Amino acid sequence: MGAVKAPMQVQVVVGLIVNPAEDLGAVRAAVVEAFGPSDMESPVWPFDFTDYYAREMGTGLLRQFLALEELTAVDGLHRMKIASNAIEERFASGSKNAPRPVNIDPGYICHSKLVLFSTKDFSHRIYVGDGIFAESTLEWRGREYITHPWTFPDYRSANYRNFFAEVRVNYVRKLARPHAAGGREA
Repeated sequence: MGAVKAPMQVQVVVGLIVNPAEDLGAVRAAVVEAFGPSDMESPVWPFDFTDYYAREMGTGLLRQFLALEELTAVDGLHRMKIASNAIEERFASGSKNAPRPVNIDPGYICHSKLVLFSTKDFSHRIYVGDGIFAESTLEWRGREYITHPWTFPDYRSANYRNFFAEVRVNYVRKLARPHAAGGREA
């Protein structure tokens, strides 16, 4: 029987999909206010991999990722999805642009994977509590992120995977700092 180990701290990442008529800066500010400052931000990319959100969010959507400055324990981290849903509702209540002008998807990076949180169940998602599910969206293998059959089309793109690889490099540097606490992954 193996000894129970405290999980290593993780790097929080937050994905934003925003209707182009909304103020992306205001969305970023709301995320920072709720979860803390970011130390890495992706470029703003067009979200044109699917029209899944067109009906509720509109067209010409924009995508950006934030990597938060501070590492955090993974315990209870799924509650960020509940908090991000509340932020989405705030933007929806004041928007004339779309019923759902903002989509905020929190997750985390650790040594071996990128995990996303969701309110939707599916065969590859694990229930983690409070109505939230988690999925390993990308796996770190060798020197790059690889996809799974269920990986969203946009997360398959080189732009996204390269950005997450940069975030992972920064995460490993943060772990090497003396103040970084936590156990080791199995």
